[in-house]
Amino acid sequence: AQTNHLHYMASTDEPDCLSLFINYVDSNVARQLNSLRGRSGHFWSRRARVITITDDLAVVQRLRYIVAQGPAAKLVASPRQWPGASSTPALLGDMNIAATYTSLDSISRNARLAKPRPVSELAERVDYQLTPIPPWAHLSPKALRAKHLELVESIEAEFKHQEPLGVRALLSQSPHRSSRHFHRTPA
Repeated sequence: AQTNHLHYMASTDEPDCLSLFINYVDSNVARQLNSLRGRSGHFWSRRARVITITDDLAVVQRLRYIVAQGPAAKLVASPRQWPGASSTPALLGDMNIAATYTSLDSISRNARLAKPRPVSELAERVDYQLTPIPPWAHLSPKALRAKHLELVESIEAEFKHQEPLGVRALLSQSPHRSSRHFHRTPA
């Protein structure tokens, strides 16, 4: 995820379901973040787009593009440094993303109780297991981690001469302000 948008690679045997999935994820993320920020209304900078990836080279290039978002935007020097939601730790590890989720519905139902629980107790653990991209699906877990590491190291090498904003400065920015220098990329 970036500061104002997110990327994900997904595959499906039912293409009509992909737009439903994207709408579900995007609308829930928007509701959650607007709730955290005490805001309502439009959240995303533009509507989601589906980009069809038809060959193995394009799949690897798209994965690289997604993983390189932080360094390419001059926010961090390495994908490993991104402080927000990221698949990089999972790609370099066991392909599992452990997260916690607190639904707005559970917060609303809890608030109506005579003795509501602290919101921190409403969080649920949610694990996501990533699957290898098709050209690398045949690799052993060790070989797959090596391919992902090679990809991350190539990104670090490409962007090593630029001066990124850095994690500390990135985290000190207000989430309530929009960038004045927003640069729209093709996706």
